[in-house]
Amino acid sequence: MIQNENEFLSKNYTNCLKGLFAIVVLIHHIRAQMICLNNTLIGMLITSLGYLSVGMFFFFSGYGLETQFKLKDNEYILKMPFSRIIPFYCICILSIFIYTFFNLILNNEITIKRFIASFFFGETIVQNGWYLQSIILIYLIYYIAYKLGINKKSRWVYLGTLLTFYIICCIFFNVSITYYESILAFPFGIYVAQYKDYIKNINIKMKYLIECFVAIIFFITFLFGNLNILPKGISIFLKMISVVFFICVILNITSVLPVENMFTRVLGKIFCEIYIIQGMIINLFHSNYIYIKDDGLYFFLTFLVTITISLLIHPVFIYVMNKSKEIALKKCKMYIK
Repeated sequence: MIQNENEFLSKNYTNCLKGLFAIVVLIHHIRAQMICLNNTLIGMLITSLGYLSVGMFFFFSGYGLETQFKLKDNEYILKMPFSRIIPFYCICILSIFIYTFFNLILNNEITIKRFIASFFFGETIVQNGWYLQSIILIYLIYYIAYKLGINKKSRWVYLGTLLTFYIICCIFFNVSITYYESILAFPFGIYVAQYKDYIKNINIKMKYLIECFVAIIFFITFLFGNLNILPKGISIFLKMISVVFFICVILNITSVLPVENMFTRVLGKIFCEIYIIQGMIINLFHSNYIYIKDDGLYFFLTFLVTITISLLIHPVFIYVMNKSKEIALKKCKMYIK
């Protein structure tokens, strides 16, 4: 179930998986613009992989935050708004202006309401930018929970309460299901980080029983969550649960199959850029200026151009992230002390 201690959920391991699932999300979004797999089992599976793959990103976010907290304790929480939240929000702002420029070039209409909402929550001009808005809010929830909580139990109480409130608000205000259907992966990442040593030491016989159980539960929750044969509320709940079991299945599979190589390491470095840039390229090649009718050619060029541009703009994203972090920490130096 678990790789060598130095490999399982190490920084390289998680970055490689991020790169792989960035590609899965890219394929998922490209597929949505193609007609060749409509009304087929493969098409349905690719479509369903979207929310499951985003769940992996939420999982790694929760795991990464908790791992840092275990290493640095309250010092990490104190610096978190300046070292993580503000820099990532600057990337969100950069993305908004990139998409604004792109839409102006293509003469696409941008309403003032949507432009302003892009800086907050619920609506954005950044295609698939809901994830950027959501993860910022999840970071804030984690920060508040750990700022208020005085021990592990109280932190879980605050975290659970705030995440539940987040989900209820999304439902009440009729926010798209994409904002919360994968969200349980985040606290699951925190849980795995807290009990990683225990998980690694599970008895070999028990391990196989757990793996079989996890695979069966994933299949059941995934199937009934996506077939639309149950009431909507139950289907959504099953989809949310399926994300957690999907992550377990992936961790089991990748504990046997190697994921670290030069290709995945490169993708892992640019997974954020891939996610942000893909919407522009997907739209560009189905725009009034360039419209590629052939699905195969559309897929190939969209995939290739997205990866290429992501590599080219990676230094810009790194500069913005590091510079904003540096400025934020300097401005708040007195507060941190």
